[in-house]
Amino acid sequence: MRWIPTLFVTGVIFWSYYAYVVELCILSKPKKTVSSNSERVAYLIMYHPLLMLFVWSYWQAVMTEPHYPKQDYFLSAEEQHKIENATTEEEQSLLLRQVARNLHVQNRTIGGSYRYCHITKCIKPDRAHYCSVTKRVVLKMDHFCPWVNNCVSWSNYKFFMLFLFYALMYCLFVCTTSFKYSLLFWKDELKDAQSARFHILFIFLVGSMFSFSVSVLFFYHMYLVFYNMTTLESFRSPVFANGIVDKRAYNVGRRKNFEEVFGTNAKLWLLPVFTSLGDGHVFPLRSQCEQDLERNYNHVSSSSESEFV
Repeated sequence: MRWIPTLFVTGVIFWSYYAYVVELCILSKPKKTVSSNSERVAYLIMYHPLLMLFVWSYWQAVMTEPHYPKQDYFLSAEEQHKIENATTEEEQSLLLRQVARNLHVQNRTIGGSYRYCHITKCIKPDRAHYCSVTKRVVLKMDHFCPWVNNCVSWSNYKFFMLFLFYALMYCLFVCTTSFKYSLLFWKDELKDAQSARFHILFIFLVGSMFSFSVSVLFFYHMYLVFYNMTTLESFRSPVFANGIVDKRAYNVGRRKNFEEVFGTNAKLWLLPVFTSLGDGHVFPLRSQCEQDLERNYNHVSSSSESEFV
């Protein structure tokens, strides 16, 4: 049942290919000369690379498995027994602190304890959450997307963003290039059979509908990328060891936020290959960047003063 939305998207892609390439670019015959064959050849040349990037990104988003915490974050049988038999929350929190003393974990629960998954028996790394669909703790979990039948997270977030981007570009391209032909349908200036003419009209209408819906989702996630937030963090701010609750704690500047997802090599930004930074367990904090900037500023200032003296 979980594959039904994915099969639906795949079916729409196959149908759109037939409607655009076969019906519109090859078989359509306007009664009046409103488009040359060279124009439709140009459409086909631009259409196929865009379709390839769209399908490639979608495939990567669907098939890339979410990454899970390292083995260091999972408790041994003895540690599990101690924590599960703790009589109070304070005792459990103390035991978790002892277990996690060698782990780099900044996020905490509202009560100040380490975030522990009682189902998978592991201490959750920063920004990791338990996915009720995959039944695992997922690194930097954003949400579970039924359209890709996968948990959108650290391992495939770039692919998901590119899927939305190319889906939007694909729909806009189909809409703009088929608009003229859809007008000819209403004017009854197409020689094709009625069913073929409906293909051309429907591809324009479906492309317009998906352009709107995909654009809303794409621009929302671009906002999240530039402010370095996940969908879960936008609704529930992370809590840190010092008790601070900060929704934008991981916002280290728009450029660095973008590179954290898409990598530092600009040539690979638009290709659905993995280039995200880090290991999915540890993420730079805004406070750390501010401390580094202040340290560098003090160093430069002291150097300037010594040179002046």
